[in-house]
Amino acid sequence: EYGMVAKALSVEGVDAFEVNISCPNVKCGGIAFGSDPHMAAEVTRAVKRNTDLPVIMKLSPNVTDIVSIARAVENAGADAVSLINTLLGLAIDVKTRRPILGNVTGGLSGPAIKPVALRMVWQVAHAVHIPVCGMGGIMTGTDAVEFMMAGADTVQVGTASLASPYAIPKITDELRMWCEKNNIADVNTVADNMIVLNEIYDNRVEIYAADNNATVATTKASEASASAATTLGYKNDVSAMKLAIETIYDTFDDRFLGTKTTNPVLDNDGNVLIDGAM
Repeated sequence: EYGMVAKALSVEGVDAFEVNISCPNVKCGGIAFGSDPHMAAEVTRAVKRNTDLPVIMKLSPNVTDIVSIARAVENAGADAVSLINTLLGLAIDVKTRRPILGNVTGGLSGPAIKPVALRMVWQVAHAVHIPVCGMGGIMTGTDAVEFMMAGADTVQVGTASLASPYAIPKITDELRMWCEKNNIADVNTVADNMIVLNEIYDNRVEIYAADNNATVATTKASEASASAATTLGYKNDVSAMKLAIETIYDTFDDRFLGTKTTNPVLDNDGNVLIDGAM
């Protein structure tokens, strides 16, 4: 059916397809196509076989590993991915003691899902080599900037437009003003401010993935790096911040991989923030 629709709509005036794979596959027990890498890839291939137009696969956040889905559709020929779709939610009317929605559950969108959307955009942007379109709670120009810093090449606005028909021009103006204020001539360079942190994380993630304490290690290291960089007064000094964060990660490498570091982290007064002998 996806292929048939793509073929029928490949006409003049249609520039691209954004394919929603969050809908259920009845033949497979109601599981969403977007919840399984193999089915997501099959849908991608079906659409690509029936059109020469660009195909953007819209990813669902209601999965365990969104990166595996993104890679699957990329390998199947997708020209881009967009994320995230709505999160599955439930609302209950305490007076009637029944779900408010007739379908019991429904999609949650808007500002509440932005942190989840940012995290998933960030993960996917570092895992695929096709454009990423970010969405999920963008209400202001700075929201759009956050998504770009997380790795999105473009953004979409949905819920904000339902609240105000002027949302998109307002967000566009705010984005332009932010760029002017921060001396950014090209909006496509917004993400450059995040490169140092992203590279450091990428270099460490494989090490932690092989360790039994992976989640604890990465979480604590991330928290410590941000805290130490600010505590040490390096917030506005990229080189110094990089040094501080690398030292933090080295310390946690040693702690969780069973070796001993000889480089404790000190503050400006020489006090030990993190003991190298942990």
